Amino acid sequence: MSRPSKGGKSFGRKQEKAFPFVALALIITMLGGMALNDSVPETVIAFLATARTDLEASRGSAYESFSAVSCGSQVVAGTNWFVKVQVSAAGACVHLRIFEDFGGNMQVHSTQLEDLTLDSPIEYF
Repeated sequence: MSRPSKGGKSFGRKQEKAFPFVALALIITMLGGMALNDSVPETVIAFLATARTDLEASRGSAYESFSAVSCGSQVVAGTNWFVKVQVSAAGACVHLRIFEDFGGNMQVHSTQLEDLTLDSPIEYF
């Protein structure tokens, strides 16, 4: 094993620079953070029929349409799915946070129902 000289250089091996932590943080999504998905998983789309029935019952009226537009996910003790759902031809949307446990069971955890459009970003709520 070579030892560094007084100048801090080592003999017989190449010195490598440490990869800066800040750059690493930009490359890797923060553990526990929300990441946007390329598509909405089929299991989430299938669950939306149940979610629609429950939401319409709680609000007392039917939505014009109910189709998933995009989603994000967060790994917790299961998965939180953050789903943007278009509810009218005019582009009105709702955001749903759906929790899926490790057994594949899903439930609506929370909702954002007011003043959202197709342009509204999906964010943690």
